[in-house]
Amino acid sequence: MSQTTFRIQFIVDNVLTDATTATLSDAAAVFGIKRTDDDAVVVAAGTALTRESLGCYKHTFTDPADDLTYEVASNFVFDGKTTIIRDNITGGSSANTNLYDLSPRVQTNVRGQLDVPYLRQTLRKSALEFIMESGIWEEELASIVSVADQTTYTMVFSHDAFIHEVVKVRIDDDSDGDDQIRWNIEEVDVTGTIIRLIPVIGDAGKDINITVRFVPKETNTQLPSHILDRWGHAIVYLSVASMKEQQPWRDPNGAAYWNSLYREALGKAKIETRRERGPGNLKIRPRLFV
Repeated sequence: MSQTTFRIQFIVDNVLTDATTATLSDAAAVFGIKRTDDDAVVVAAGTALTRESLGCYKHTFTDPADDLTYEVASNFVFDGKTTIIRDNITGGSSANTNLYDLSPRVQTNVRGQLDVPYLRQTLRKSALEFIMESGIWEEELASIVSVADQTTYTMVFSHDAFIHEVVKVRIDDDSDGDDQIRWNIEEVDVTGTIIRLIPVIGDAGKDINITVRFVPKETNTQLPSHILDRWGHAIVYLSVASMKEQQPWRDPNGAAYWNSLYREALGKAKIETRRERGPGNLKIRPRLFV
């Protein structure tokens, strides 16, 4: 089952401030977080928010089902006064591939009216930056069958993306008892689809297995579900930080906070994708914006 993390900032006179108490509770102490479809309570009233840093709080809970939306009541006491902030947030998804499904999670953390086209553009650029920096989008392409004495082959894929890096090439060959031999990459053309291998593959009928890293085109709105499910929060962090650096949502303290969350998530993504890079790896520099 997926998990959802709700984050909120407590601000007094435009300054991040620690509250005397920070909990999840509506005024009547009925709920802290509830579903919007049937009003079922998911997090009980009075549940404490976890302090992350000055004026910044969070709570993580397990979704009772996928693709739910929730109403959240944050209850802050400061200087003898109680402030209740209510938000609607989107929970985890089962097999999400639409980048724009992250929009509500950005809207929850950016106060004020949001321009939808600008929000979507920010999400696309944030996804591109995160995936390029982390190298998280790695896949093995469909096998290509070798042709005797042929050096160039066309890599086929259906994603609306560019091949940013060829990670490795393996050739099926059981003649010496090892059915996977690492092959060297001489070059990949500027379109990122034609690959030239050395030495020449002398035999026909061998499976050529190519592993690559993709980056999405700037216009792409669809990403593999495993990326959005595992790393959607990183894209949200960067999007919120970017919007808080712009008018009319400018908030330098907030931007710094969300940037710190993004850098932490990016570091974790890099650790997950780190591997020993051999001499066969080849980075490609295609045009990213079309």
